Amino acid sequence: MISFFECLGYKSSTESDFKQFWDFFSEHFTQVDLSNLTYRSLLTKQGIEMWQSLGKGGTGESFNFHYHTSTDQRGMLLDRMEAPAKNVDGLFQLQVGAEKDLRIQSLINPKEPIETHTEGYQILFQPPNYHWYGHLSLPCRATVQLTAFPETVRLFPAGTKSMPVGMKEADLGVCYILMQDEDQQEKGEDIFPLLQFGGIIRTLTSFVNEVSGKLVYAAVIDTAGMFLDLLIPPAMVDQVPKPGMCVQVQSWLTGRIREVLPPEPLLVFLMQTYVAGTYYHDVGARAQEFAFWDELALVREPHNPYDTQAIAVQSLDGEKIGYIPREKNAHLSARMDRGEKLAAYLAHRYHREGQPEQFVIRIYSCGGQNT
Repeated sequence: MISFFECLGYKSSTESDFKQFWDFFSEHFTQVDLSNLTYRSLLTKQGIEMWQSLGKGGTGESFNFHYHTSTDQRGMLLDRMEAPAKNVDGLFQLQVGAEKDLRIQSLINPKEPIETHTEGYQILFQPPNYHWYGHLSLPCRATVQLTAFPETVRLFPAGTKSMPVGMKEADLGVCYILMQDEDQQEKGEDIFPLLQFGGIIRTLTSFVNEVSGKLVYAAVIDTAGMFLDLLIPPAMVDQVPKPGMCVQVQSWLTGRIREVLPPEPLLVFLMQTYVAGTYYHDVGARAQEFAFWDELALVREPHNPYDTQAIAVQSLDGEKIGYIPREKNAHLSARMDRGEKLAAYLAHRYHREGQPEQFVIRIYSCGGQNT
């Protein structure tokens, strides 16, 4: 049984343990209001993400976790899937590993001959904030950060060439993926974001849970055609993990969609920034209509009496949200003044109770240059 609390270093065995956790969350969360529900979320200094979804009546509908890092994995988001169980909002299907020589086996028959795949394969992951991505048009190319919450972890020495897999100890090498039965969905069976894989620890860090004081290892794993993060509670292994070691894992996969990769090859990322001045241009309840990767307009205001390099951020309907921060607008305004087109997309928004909405956007050049 996978325990998200254990994987992240939280104690939950007693009522006192849970109260300590809940008091910490309740004191620090921010809020994201959508049209049909509200998210309360918290990103800790250690990278632990927590998302609680509340229905319109304020009743709790789910509470989900993720571990946030800078490990990026590109792939094709293919589809959404309905929630397979209570307290799970929904899943995404991601294709990864295209154009690579992959060792992929069936979870049902791992003894079957290994086939080489060059078209990639599909995995499922659970975003902790599934409904935040409701405006995404699929399929689309995206950058996703994936984290494996393990049920079991086995460590093998560096240099291991193969690991026994399954009851019959099939030899799949070191970097492999075990695929779920493709007929499960057609049979009407529940589909979960479960992933069994083997891989190599490329980098290893650790953190101390700020509530419990417990240590947790966090490894970047190189597996068949992709990179992902793996949480390793010390109690789950019989030795200290090290870079270069091989791992064999059964896990629940979570993911944060970080960026949608535009189809235009000349769209170049310039910066991510918050939007300043939202206090003076509070959109109020209209903020509920903005979701992940909604396009926003950047409008130059060369005659602005407070800043001649001002760039306003607006909805596509012309409603002003705020401005590019003064300390970041000089480079962008110079580009716009020489006729370069810029594009902006919403990456995140949030607020604390009684305060205006805060927006975080990603800005791209449509001219193909990042200088």
